[in-house]
Amino acid sequence: MDVGEIVDSRYHLRERLGRGGMAEVWRAYDSVRGHDVAVKFLRVDLEYLEGGDAEERLRHRDELRRRFDREGGLLGTLHHSGIPELHGRGSHRGEPYLAMRLVEGCQLRTFLDRHRPLCLPAAVAVATQIADALSCAHTAEVAHRDLNPRNVLVQPDGAVVLIDFGIARPLQEGATVLTADGVTLGSRGYMSPEQIRQERITARTDLYSFGCVFYELLAGRPPFVGGDERGVAGQHLNQIPRPPSHHDPTIPEPIDRLALRLLEKKPSNRPRDASTVVGELRPYLPRVGDPAPEPRLDPDPTRPFREQATQTENVGRPRTRIAPAQRARSRRAGAYVSRAEAELLVEQAAAESEAGEAGPALQRLENLLPDARRAWGRLDPQYQAALTACADGLRIAGENDRACTLYGQWIENLSTSSAERNQAAIAIARLGIAECRAHAGACAEGLALLHMAVDMALDLPASAALSVVRRCHEVGLVLMEFGYPDDVEAILARLPSEEA
Repeated sequence: MDVGEIVDSRYHLRERLGRGGMAEVWRAYDSVRGHDVAVKFLRVDLEYLEGGDAEERLRHRDELRRRFDREGGLLGTLHHSGIPELHGRGSHRGEPYLAMRLVEGCQLRTFLDRHRPLCLPAAVAVATQIADALSCAHTAEVAHRDLNPRNVLVQPDGAVVLIDFGIARPLQEGATVLTADGVTLGSRGYMSPEQIRQERITARTDLYSFGCVFYELLAGRPPFVGGDERGVAGQHLNQIPRPPSHHDPTIPEPIDRLALRLLEKKPSNRPRDASTVVGELRPYLPRVGDPAPEPRLDPDPTRPFREQATQTENVGRPRTRIAPAQRARSRRAGAYVSRAEAELLVEQAAAESEAGEAGPALQRLENLLPDARRAWGRLDPQYQAALTACADGLRIAGENDRACTLYGQWIENLSTSSAERNQAAIAIARLGIAECRAHAGACAEGLALLHMAVDMALDLPASAALSVVRRCHEVGLVLMEFGYPDDVEAILARLPSEEA
């Protein structure tokens, strides 16, 4: 490609931004959208495509084209500010191209080399944004398979973007395999044990690679270093890493534990999903009004959380600023959420909950919540109703971790309000967590939350306390069934008998 070339009578090539293993990326002016975009071309000048016999070369070229085409198809299903959205695709000079949002910033690799070790708020800010982008990909049944610091960009405003889905793969059973036998895809030092062994890839495969990046954010170095490629691979297969706090004793214990759980050798021992990771990171995120890190970072990944209330209203999902001219063309960027759609999903999710399952309506409602909160506000009655329905539906379906995350958001939303109805809602949310924790075997925690809810009920007038009292008795019955009748009776005995 050359500067000045025009692709599909639309994309005017301005400069080559980079060249990777199978593609090169150009900055181009999009005459239709009126701004610069990134155009990615499949490379046909690879050395290994010039060797071997004609049949072998054709096979390699065909594999690359199919993988490139799949990347475009997968990107078209992903809608998240932390993932470059696909604008278009086509063919130029007989080779395929993808046109995407132009993401400007530095590689996380460069950022870490410049600023390591990071302070905890900055490390968590980067990690949360990566995990949230992964959650979007996994919800769309896409595994990235090559998460490493070179495939993460930190933009000038501090927003973090996950790039290069070149070896991404659908997670559905029966997805076409585009890799020859004996070929391991991924980046040295960030591959999971199952990737190294060429075993089945799942969403938790990405969580292991994320754990390697998270560890480096915290400790200033990867979990395993030194030796040749075989030595590093052997450590990933067999060696338990030291906790990040070995390198930085100030790291909180919950963060230490999370990092080690992400690096478990068995996928089933890792966190359930990326959204669970976001929930565990959320308490350690910077808040609006917090001071900037010292020494100063440039770019500063804490900025989206410290300086923009609209960003932190949607903690764990900071949005990239988009020019007004673009908003009309992007439903996601415009934050438009249909209230009618939300109301219908609440009804459908309630029907699914009655059947005791987390069905498609409940999943869609859960995915809609962040944008609804950003569009309508955290105290909007319809948003609260949707959040309530989703949390309760997940609890009834046995999705306790996800339900607890939403109950936690529910409490956080209302924590600054002293209104009696909101205090009652907080108590009911705590009771929802209590029931989830009981089913997870943490009955002591459930009893403590029941005790707190009773305290809150006693501080409320009878009219506001009625729903709380009823729910206290429901959760009390659950805890009794788990073998704590005396404790529950002692807690509930504090409630006035006429309200019981």
